[in-house]
Amino acid sequence: MPANETQLPDAPAPAEIRSALRQILCSGGFAEAERLRQLLAWLVEEALQGRADQIKESLIALEVFGRGSNWNPQADALVRVQVRNLRQHLDRYYASEGIDDALRITIPKGRYAPGFTWKAPPPPEASVAPDRPARAWRVPAAAAVTLVVAITVALFAAAFWYRRPAPPLRLAVLPFENLSGQAEYDYLAAGLTEELTVMLARTPALRVAASPAGRSTLEHEAGEWARRLGVRYLLSGSLRQTDGPAPKAWSITAHITDGETSTIIWSDHYLRGGAQLEALPEEIARAATLSLHVAPAAADAGAGKPSVTSAHDAYLRGLYLRNQQDPGRVAEARVAFQQAIQEDPSHVRARAALADSWLTTGFHDYDQAPAAFAAARREAEQARRYNPTTPEILAVQARIAFLVDWDASSAETLYRESLRLAPSLGRTHQGYALLLMSRSRHEEAVAEMLRARELDPLGLATANDLGVALYAAGRYAEALAEARRILEIAPQSRSAHFLAGAILSASGEPAKSIPEYRQAIPGGKAEPEIAGRLGFALAAAGRTQEARQLLAEMESGPRSETHRAILVLGLGEREKAIALLSAAVERHESEVLFLDAEPHFKSVRRDQRFEALRRRVGLAR
Repeated sequence: MPANETQLPDAPAPAEIRSALRQILCSGGFAEAERLRQLLAWLVEEALQGRADQIKESLIALEVFGRGSNWNPQADALVRVQVRNLRQHLDRYYASEGIDDALRITIPKGRYAPGFTWKAPPPPEASVAPDRPARAWRVPAAAAVTLVVAITVALFAAAFWYRRPAPPLRLAVLPFENLSGQAEYDYLAAGLTEELTVMLARTPALRVAASPAGRSTLEHEAGEWARRLGVRYLLSGSLRQTDGPAPKAWSITAHITDGETSTIIWSDHYLRGGAQLEALPEEIARAATLSLHVAPAAADAGAGKPSVTSAHDAYLRGLYLRNQQDPGRVAEARVAFQQAIQEDPSHVRARAALADSWLTTGFHDYDQAPAAFAAARREAEQARRYNPTTPEILAVQARIAFLVDWDASSAETLYRESLRLAPSLGRTHQGYALLLMSRSRHEEAVAEMLRARELDPLGLATANDLGVALYAAGRYAEALAEARRILEIAPQSRSAHFLAGAILSASGEPAKSIPEYRQAIPGGKAEPEIAGRLGFALAAAGRTQEARQLLAEMESGPRSETHRAILVLGLGEREKAIALLSAAVERHESEVLFLDAEPHFKSVRRDQRFEALRRRVGLAR
């Protein structure tokens, strides 16, 4: 190699390319270029999937811009125009914000497939012997200039030293009211509420508390709601049917109330036909943030503005069903999300929600786990093709990396990126907390759950997960207090009774835990996660025959070797427990990720075979 040449790095890896893509899509130059962001993300993902040679003008028209199979490129130059615009945007990016980027993504002229190249370093400057007489005066002059610059910088630093960034404004979105008089439209009000919450959560200058689902906005005065939710401002509104420019026209009002003074500081009214409802959440969010004198979040390509009204309607129905917190509704929600995707394949949030629902099914339904996890991965991959930087997609990818791939490092990176883009999404904080809990990073896990509860102060599921994090940390008194607090509000909460039972059992009071576990079983057969711990408590309380009967029932029902291992540990059968845990690892049961977080495994923690299992799961320190 000649002396003046520099060896360039090898071909970039897919992870490096995706990282470079995220930087471009999050840049200021691409913030408002929604179509170009979607186009670039699709092109890059197609290339990374090995389909670069299949990228044609007609395929781009169909997959990215929704043109039909009868599209005529001679009559419609949309693709060529957009690709040319994309090249120009990339050139401007690398001439400004991305000037120092080492990895370059380009769209070569005459092609649609992207190229990935490393930026060549500048050639080394020729060495020139200094001119001695001239150098004699340059040194003092340079020193003087340096001193002046240093003094100037110091003065500016001193002037701004005490200027701290303003703390984020705290706001809650109360449930919008359905004033149509028809319960069948409750999902529209709930969907508008959730869409607004998600969009406002992406605004860095705001901290958004989740809406108190299921509670009327009329239950309390504004000041009382603000106090309960720990916020200063409240966004609320209503919708009702009215005569308008289209069938099923809607009259929507929205206003912001200052909780300290109970005065309305912003209000607006919108009259929209069905097709116009899709863009309304973003419109309200933008107006609301501007009224609070904060910059609205950048537009998110493909993340919430589907082009087909029926798709958006199905998506909102899915959200409404998912948020009922009824396991029986998960399948119904999934049908609605699938309908949204069938109507509009580029509906990224519907794909994210569908993938998330499959992950939930796989985690709780042990027999369906392989198929459910495969479906979750498939939907996440499809969503990433359209927009890889949507916070909800990043959070779903994090869950897949954690629960399915057992790759905690990648999962944490994805969770952090999702929270950087949308710091007020409580569900993401909850998921990240579970990851931290599994790694015995209990203080961090509790902190994340406290952050989630701060964003959702009245949410029972959030409070329950906080109790779980405290339970795993061995802070039993605090965990039990959380469970009791939930039961004061919702005495029939199965999850809270289950949590209380687990806490009492782990803290040495198995007899007291048994009634709590029984309350968590509505009738019929106990789910494996309850049955395993109930059996442990029965055995620990001396009711061995009942424990063995429960074990027999578990062996004839849905398999969960992890939870059977908990029960047999209560019976004192360590050898069988280790064998069951080994089988659980072989079956790739997600629960084994929490071997360190489950106090009921305390008796085998020093067993070398248990330590070997921990290493196989990736828990070894």
